[in-house]
Amino acid sequence: MNLRNIIRHMLFEGLAEERALDRFANDILIYVSECLLKNNEYGIYKRENDDYYRIYSNVFVIKPNTLVHFENYSDSVKNFIIKSGIRIFFTTETQESGTKGYYIAPNNIFLVYQIDDFKDIWQMLNGKYISFGDHVLTKVENLDIYSKLFYKFQSTILHELKHAYDYYVSKGNLTNSKRWRKHVEILKNLPQDVTKRTFTDMNRKTTSYLKLPHEISARFSQALGKITFDKYDDTWTDRNKKDFKDVFKDFKIKFENWNVLTDQMKRILIKRLYKYWDEFEVKNDN
Repeated sequence: MNLRNIIRHMLFEGLAEERALDRFANDILIYVSECLLKNNEYGIYKRENDDYYRIYSNVFVIKPNTLVHFENYSDSVKNFIIKSGIRIFFTTETQESGTKGYYIAPNNIFLVYQIDDFKDIWQMLNGKYISFGDHVLTKVENLDIYSKLFYKFQSTILHELKHAYDYYVSKGNLTNSKRWRKHVEILKNLPQDVTKRTFTDMNRKTTSYLKLPHEISARFSQALGKITFDKYDDTWTDRNKKDFKDVFKDFKIKFENWNVLTDQMKRILIKRLYKYWDEFEVKNDN
């Protein structure tokens, strides 16, 4: 899939697919929280005498029957889930410093955690958790564990799911573009000895990666998952559609490394965002 086709796919992909992927990310974390709460095959291990926590078993195989909202997904995302067999790995190993997650085709997503990230959940599972401002032990429910997982991993898992989805849609040709080949050349020209790489070397590498079509697509989905197209009115009874300028303002803030993009890339994303905003309809209960 060349850059033009990837852009075309991005523009014509519907808001339903984006929202389904966001829901998919949430449902994965709901499933993980359920597994941890059952405390059978999965759990949190604490090393004695220090704050070192690890999750076991660290692999979660995602199937339609593990997802509570599967039937509500768009057909394309349903097919993606059925055919891809996504696997979620929790790991302390990173490919590079600062990495929060990474994707290895065709179906492996790795979520990176720190050694104290599961402290609260371990306390919940072992009857030791006291919520902030309280003085009594909290009775743990699935929502409590899910909430902890959500704030640590939801945005990252959505980003990596978009890589997997784009790989599926492109039939594995995600890197078949001029920009990817240019990126590979930049990597080849870097000093093999990491200690000899200059700030300019690393900046060129990072900037090149951030401009790759599939990376832009993933950050778009990530930013879209952090914004809303509507808001409550002053009486807090009905929701109204936001002005596009307000939506775009929020989007730019949430889109990581927006300023790295070229003007052409920005125009493409603004057009895509406007398309989604335009097709969005506010739904009130009354």
